Amino acid sequence: MEIGLYEAVSGMKAQSSLQDIISANLARMSQPGNKRSIVAFEIPSDSGLQKDGSTPGSLRRLGMKAAPLQSRTVTDFTPAPVERTGGPLDFGIVGDGFFKVREQDGTISYTRDGQFHLTNEGKLVTIDGAAVLGDGDAPLTIPAKEAATLKIDTDGTATTTDGKKTNKAGTLSLAHFDEPRKNLYLGAPNGRYVATAGTAPDEIKKGLGKDSSILQGALESSNASSITEMVGLVNVVRAYEASQKLTVAEDTLSGDMVRALNSTSG
Repeated sequence: MEIGLYEAVSGMKAQSSLQDIISANLARMSQPGNKRSIVAFEIPSDSGLQKDGSTPGSLRRLGMKAAPLQSRTVTDFTPAPVERTGGPLDFGIVGDGFFKVREQDGTISYTRDGQFHLTNEGKLVTIDGAAVLGDGDAPLTIPAKEAATLKIDTDGTATTTDGKKTNKAGTLSLAHFDEPRKNLYLGAPNGRYVATAGTAPDEIKKGLGKDSSILQGALESSNASSITEMVGLVNVVRAYEASQKLTVAEDTLSGDMVRALNSTSG
């Protein structure tokens, strides 16, 4: 295949992947604590187009070889503003950290979405019913008659009031990752994250980060910007059209060359 045509098709595939990611970012923008995804394009290390130890994606021509682009999705975990809602079961994390959740299949996932509610049994759960974990990775449970008095301090300590007596109901369990981009990926319902298979248990630290706190009656907004995503979408369309025009130009050029050779040989 002609190098120009190959690279044009590779570019079209790359822009198609980017369009999918931007569309997903826009679809999740209304979700509290949502973190936008980013597409990183790179050249495989075994393509022969990189020097040993070079940064993935650095292009270097070797003879007549083309650059086979591959896309990789990473998450931007930059914290977003935490906005007051007044909801007693809304919780926003200021700084680093993730709420721990047990999914229906028993696996543990992580989320910044603190929009919770209580079941009839008093268990704190996510909007789709996954249990929010407390001390010892057990579901955080609040006595039904004291649910209306639930208070969670900035350090995650949960207390309730029974008459004049204040009772500790547990602690809203959090996890902290030094390298969330490396240790987490989207793999659970409603935009929740799962730890990668290679993540060692001691890399999942309990408690808040150094400068983190929990705010009750507040939710973290999405860190995606509709303006940024829409501008990115326009750029994707333009880049795709440019690659498409290149395929037509390369095909026309190849046809002209074949006709010229046939004319010369004739």
